[in-house]
Amino acid sequence: MRQCEPKGRGSRHLRVLFVGGTRYTQPLNPTHARKFAELVRLADLRVLAFSADSQPQRFAEHADFFLLPLWPVAFLRHLELIVAALLIGLAMALTGRIDVIVAQSPYEGLAAALVCLISRLLGRRVVLVTEIHGDWEGSPLLYRTVRVPRLYQGLLKCISRWVLRHSDVLRAISSFTADKVRRSVFEKPIIVFPTYTDVELFLTEPGDSIDPEEAMVLFVGALVYLKGVHRLLEAIAEVRRQHLQTYLVIVGQGDYQGELERQAESLGLTEAVEFVAPMSQVALRDYMRRCCLLVLPSLSEGLGRVLIEAMACGKPVVGTCVGGIPDLIQDGVNGYLVPPDEVAPLADRIAYLLAHPDETAEMGARGRAFVAETFSTEKYVAGYRQVFEAARRLL
Repeated sequence: MRQCEPKGRGSRHLRVLFVGGTRYTQPLNPTHARKFAELVRLADLRVLAFSADSQPQRFAEHADFFLLPLWPVAFLRHLELIVAALLIGLAMALTGRIDVIVAQSPYEGLAAALVCLISRLLGRRVVLVTEIHGDWEGSPLLYRTVRVPRLYQGLLKCISRWVLRHSDVLRAISSFTADKVRRSVFEKPIIVFPTYTDVELFLTEPGDSIDPEEAMVLFVGALVYLKGVHRLLEAIAEVRRQHLQTYLVIVGQGDYQGELERQAESLGLTEAVEFVAPMSQVALRDYMRRCCLLVLPSLSEGLGRVLIEAMACGKPVVGTCVGGIPDLIQDGVNGYLVPPDEVAPLADRIAYLLAHPDETAEMGARGRAFVAETFSTEKYVAGYRQVFEAARRLL
């Protein structure tokens, strides 16, 4: 005779708590709103993350959001999230309001793993899903200067390995992150699919206002050392010796911006570099349509979502051969791969694309076709469906 399922665990939606460092607004921006409108079809969602400002917020929009105040010091933000995740997660777990915790990285997973362990000791099963969005051991040292890097990295390794061992399901965003996590844990189910991209927005046909002669090179991302923007500035200085009209637009913000602005001035690029604050996806799409190419010169990268967005706009891309970037760039087909932390190859590929507009257009068209065939909201939702099905089997 078939055994009855535990009460409340049958065919109903799972109750899932997402824990991560993402910053949300109220109301959600259109991209976040579309994402959660799709995911809520799979599960009842709760999100513990950060507000876009210093004010805590709680509201419901597709999911229930618990947003922490965004404190200015990174260490305090991490500590704040860990403590909040432990307290809120444990309260939700022990009162039966969640079945699954999805941690955005092994470090957010520290509190989540403790919640799952304590809950299990008290007779409540909660499944832990840990997501791998990049090189969780090496990349933290590339975000900011650390006074005792070996001690810091050793501590991070201990934390991450402990969390991975106590995770039930793992989600990776690229072949690089999947291979890396397989070397750390062998017996865990690993489900691979990329981060959410509002790809349908970027695939819409452009209007007639785009100037194809505009020699804009574009970078989009956080202004941290890891992104390698300092090498891009040096490369642009080289490129301008051949193409005087070339200019660089840097879209993003971060602690490294002041140093990058000083570097641009020292390279004589003050009039050739524009720093632009983060913007809506619609506005970003318009910038991508205007540029000749997008460059992602990262020293470490889990995948590189902006590459998908730029290719969807029909633009060739240049990226470093690190992390998950080779999953997206086929060298010489939809863009170029260059070694990380080197100026000459980066400058050479940028200059080549600027000097060969016909080839640039062909690469852009191939990139657009690749994105249209490979990525969609449906495939993203299907990835989480696999994650939640794997979690349900463990309950």
